[in-house]
Amino acid sequence: MADPYDVISDATKALYALLQAGMAPGKALNGLGLLDVALPSETYEPASKPALTLCLYRVVENTHGRNRERIRVPTSTPDDPARFAQTEPPMLLDLHYLLVPFAESHLKEQEWLGRTVQYLYDNRVVPSTYVTGFLAEQEAEITLQLETGQDFSFENLARLWEVLGRKYKVALSYKMRGVHVESTALATHLRVLEAATDLSPT
Repeated sequence: MADPYDVISDATKALYALLQAGMAPGKALNGLGLLDVALPSETYEPASKPALTLCLYRVVENTHGRNRERIRVPTSTPDDPARFAQTEPPMLLDLHYLLVPFAESHLKEQEWLGRTVQYLYDNRVVPSTYVTGFLAEQEAEITLQLETGQDFSFENLARLWEVLGRKYKVALSYKMRGVHVESTALATHLRVLEAATDLSPT
């Protein structure tokens, strides 16, 4: 059994595997020299070009998953009918990835942007073939969405490059959904087996 805390790295591996599959002959990303998981900071340069850098830059809770009921789970003493256990529902996460092309010219980088957008649009629901680890055990449905200006404005992108210490580059920001972090904390309770009601006058 995989570890629940690996879901974030499992998600990155799934996206990497999906993009890597797109580098096969006849696919949109064929001809890409390097697919790299790296932080494109001031000192970063890909080992070869053209290259596409995959960077997880933000992890936030999806608030639509809040206020759900606790989940009842089997106890370690199934022979005791008076006991049951509950755990918190999984936390839903939104993972934000930056996809940065590196090529010999700005025009070539635009070409790789277009190829990447087209390929991920065709695979906006990540095929289960590329999902491994705890996410696979969850049978999670992972989806990808290109972030809009409302979600990720030019100012936000420019600020991100400023933090990375690098000159501004046009890049793609994708939001991944379907990643759940499960709680490992259990609370054991006593189940009500019988109730008595006294209706006699006082």
